[in-house]
Amino acid sequence: MISHSRGAGIAEVRTQSVLVILFDGVQPLDVAGPVDVFSFAGSASTPPYVIRTASLGGESVRSAGGLQLVPDLDLVDVEDPDLLLVPGGPGVREVDSRLVTWLRERAPHVRRLMSVCTGAYLLAEAGLLDDRRATTHRDACEYLASRFPCT
Repeated sequence: MISHSRGAGIAEVRTQSVLVILFDGVQPLDVAGPVDVFSFAGSASTPPYVIRTASLGGESVRSAGGLQLVPDLDLVDVEDPDLLLVPGGPGVREVDSRLVTWLRERAPHVRRLMSVCTGAYLLAEAGLLDDRRATTHRDACEYLASRFPCT
């Protein structure tokens, strides 16, 4: 726990864990943008987020455009994060079924779940958007609605 002084009272701020999923064909901006935002949140002396990346088998992935990304962890070894972030990219259309199964099993145990752009496809594939309102990039909304009508 980290304590912050606010006026006359003390507010408790807990450092939260953020896990970013990596997979072949992930959009690099969908990873780097949120990581940047979370890493600069708060003050330098009190980082509110610890950010980690993970992939199936802890293997490096080839992002859209060819950039190689090396994760911090293997998905099977991660503890349930406070926030699970699922990026998008062209790889969401041909993702490994083990990743979908992992999301389906683990997502109910995290405090917050979010996707970036077409990462919504993975959440929908795992059944995590059933009967919920969801959106994605404007060019991908029609596919999301037709492929996953329960969303």
